[in-house]
Amino acid sequence: MKGYLLIMMMALGTLLSGCKTGAAPRHYYKATGPIAEMQLKMGTDISMLTRKSKYFWPHELLAFDDDGLLIRVENQLILVEYDAMVRYKHRSIRAIFTKNQTAGAIRSEIANMYNGGMAFLVRYPQGVSDQLLKGLLEVYGQEEIIKISSK
Repeated sequence: MKGYLLIMMMALGTLLSGCKTGAAPRHYYKATGPIAEMQLKMGTDISMLTRKSKYFWPHELLAFDDDGLLIRVENQLILVEYDAMVRYKHRSIRAIFTKNQTAGAIRSEIANMYNGGMAFLVRYPQGVSDQLLKGLLEVYGQEEIIKISSK
């Protein structure tokens, strides 16, 4: 009987420890808020951002597409074009971009983080439709999305 209980306890312990995400929201990447950081090129116009004077700031990655990264910083929706970025970090994975990298190359490098699984770690992996963007802007009290470019 003791042996049976010991085996059952070990089997139960193994099953419970094998769960990677758990039931608490803190175990999910997308539910924890700003977990990514980016550094923008010096000279990028960020004057339209309220209370932000730094070029290096944490954010929540909502989506990425051909135009740039859609992020949320301090309850503001911002579209950062790829040409404005110097460095990008998501959890412990880092990417550094050179001056002669194209926007497509930077997008590809970000998408290939986590062995191509970065699309599964964003809030909206399918992208943001016009209707969804309109709803998000309404929720965050913005008239239009803030666009940041190095140009």
